[in-house]
Order: sequence, then C-alpha cells, then structure tokens
Amino acid sequence: MIRNSIVLMTVIDLAVILLTIAALWIIYRNREVLRQLKLYSGTLVTMTGLIFIVMFYVADISIMHILPMLVSVENATKAMLNLHLNYNWVVTSIGVSLIIISIVYFNRVLFPRIVKLEDELKERVSTDSLTKAYNRLKFDEVLESEISRANRYDKMLSLIAFDIENCNFKENAKITVSFGVAQFRRDDFEETLIKRADDALYRAKANGRNRVEVVAL
Repeated sequence: MIRNSIVLMTVIDLAVILLTIAALWIIYRNREVLRQLKLYSGTLVTMTGLIFIVMFYVADISIMHILPMLVSVENATKAMLNLHLNYNWVVTSIGVSLIIISIVYFNRVLFPRIVKLEDELKERVSTDSLTKAYNRLKFDEVLESEISRANRYDKMLSLIAFDIENCNFKENAKITVSFGVAQFRRDDFEETLIKRADDALYRAKANGRNRVEVVAL
C-alpha cells in the first residue's frame, strides 16, 4: 500500500516538476520580449513561485527515495509525513499565491502591452515611416478585401490610378495630373484590375495629360 502510494506520488511530483520547468523555460526563452516590455517585477514573482513549487516537489521525491537509504524506514516515513502534513500546504500556498499574483499582473500589464505592441507593429508594417501614408502592402490588403466584398455582395468597385508630374515647382513648370479609371469585373483579380487602371493612366498621359481615361467594361 505504502509502495503504491509512493509510486503514485512520485509520478505526480515528476509531472509537476516537468511542467514547472517547462514554464520556466518559456519565460527564459522569451526574456528579450519581457525585457523590452519592462516586466521584470512580474516575471521575477512568477519565477519565484515556480521555483518554490519545484523545490518542494524535488524535496518530496528526495525524501521518498533517497532518505530511506540513509536512515531507517520508520524515520523516513515520519519525515515524509511531516513534510506533507506541516509544509506541503505552506510551500504550495506560497507558490500558488505568487503565481496567481503574477497572472493578475500579466493580465493587467503584460497583455495590454502586447496588444499595443502588435498595433504599433501593424502600423509600422503598413505605413511609410516618413509620411505616415499607407504603403503598397496595406494597399494590396485593402484592395483584396474590397474585391472580395464586391464579389460577395455584387457591389460596384472602381480603381483610380493617378500621376502628378512637375510637382517640384520648378520655374515655368506646369503641373499636370493624369487619371486612369478601371471598373471591377467579375473575372478580375487584384493584378488585372490594377493593370487596367494603369493602362488607362498611361493613355491619359499619352493623350496630353491633365485628363481622365476610363476603361470600358
């Protein structure tokens, strides 16, 4: 009976130790992210709680398997009972409390910072750092979405390409603006719609600029 209990408790202890070590490894592996987010205190509290739990279960396994080789079985059994009855709830309560505090801290501090960081990253990826205007990546994303919506709801969609020339205001320079317009067709993809708008733009420039050319359906 005692042997079966020891085997079961050993399996449980090892499972807890492995899971706790895995959690510590995840924290260590993401240390740079945590450093950039300036979450030293919350991380320290979490790691302290996890280390408390690991220490207790390592001590538990040591008492169950090593202590009987050093002292009598009776004394080893007393030590094991003393650990479980007097210190189990103390160490476990401390470890669990620290982890709960860390979870609350992460929920209130870490997650909002991660969301903010993701928003900033999306903005950096989709906008020009100097002008803050949307770049080609964002344009492709929006165009794909609009084409999908036009197909789904049978909506009209047009794409306008334009070119401004002589906009640097050189002396005696005449600013010209040319437009090319292409209307969406059912067989259109992003590339075909852009190409037809671009072709219309070049026709507008070839026909004297300062004009609008429309691609007929």
